[in-house]
Amino acid sequence: MRIAAVVALLVASISLAASFAADPEKPKASVVMQKKLEYSQSLLSALMSEDFKEADRNVKLLKTYTRLEEMLRSKKPGYREELDNFGDALDALATAVDAEDHDRASKAYLDMLASCILCHRVMRSE
Repeated sequence: MRIAAVVALLVASISLAASFAADPEKPKASVVMQKKLEYSQSLLSALMSEDFKEADRNVKLLKTYTRLEEMLRSKKPGYREELDNFGDALDALATAVDAEDHDRASKAYLDMLASCILCHRVMRSE
């Protein structure tokens, strides 16, 4: 499991570096957020079709990109609390997906979405 997390972080870092090479003017955080949006949408699609293997893959990718984002934004006031809320929602989602519990996974996805909205509100206000 630890090796998979390291590999996922490495892949995410390479992907991020490739994004900078393609568009060096684009802010780092927006690249990370774009990937998180992409994986959130793929996660929703996987949940809608009850494809728990794909849902698990997207949860892991979201966790990886969240770690990258944390490195970029960790000093912003109010951000830590929202990041913790997002992490808690992702953990609940991972547990529900592992159990193939569609009802709990759906609720956890909504909690994750709510934390995204609140975090973006905090980030815009600062």
